[in-house]
Amino acid sequence: MSAIGRAGYKAGEDFKIAIDAASSEWVQDDGTYLLPKSGIKKTASELVEYWQTLCEKYPIFSIEDALEKMTGTVGKSLPISSAINSACR
Repeated sequence: MSAIGRAGYKAGEDFKIAIDAASSEWVQDDGTYLLPKSGIKKTASELVEYWQTLCEKYPIFSIEDALEKMTGTVGKSLPISSAINSACR
């Protein structure tokens, strides 16, 4: 974010972030996701919550490969893709 500002741009106005997470590479045999740099394990729901938090904090407009499978639901009935996309700007 500081690099965007130092370059003379305004984050979220002049510049937005897209992520290709490649999280399908993180899937473990038990269905959890092992985040490669932190070594933290997350369930699919926890990973969706993580992406939502990042989208709320930063001007992210797209996350590709956010989960191995973008089908199913989070919580009671919110589709996974909608849960992530609604948080992104």
